[in-house]
Amino acid sequence: MSHQVFLNAGQQQIAIAVPAGGWNINWLKIQQGNGARISQSSAVQEEESISVHPNPATSHLVVNGITSPTEVTTYNTSGKAVTETMKVTSTQHEINIKTLKPGLYIIKLKNGKTLRFAKE
Repeated sequence: MSHQVFLNAGQQQIAIAVPAGGWNINWLKIQQGNGARISQSSAVQEEESISVHPNPATSHLVVNGITSPTEVTTYNTSGKAVTETMKVTSTQHEINIKTLKPGLYIIKLKNGKTLRFAKE
């Protein structure tokens, strides 16, 4: 089986979610597509030191280090958005996670950067 995925320029995190047992992943091939390149804006964003705290968190999560306006969305490990997309314009942004179930989550910025956190 083959599946083609298009990613934004820059660093990426790839995860494989397996909801049930019985899988035997023999190999995974990742290759650069034709004409793939890193754009200047992505390269600048990657140099930012963006972080989340506290981690793990219980009710609120703070995203630090965003230096240019961007959009932020929180996803569960199945790839489903669990928060509305938010426009972030400050270097420190608070996300309310009170309604999330305990577990692992991923915050994705519009530039493709991802951050992981745990909800207790």
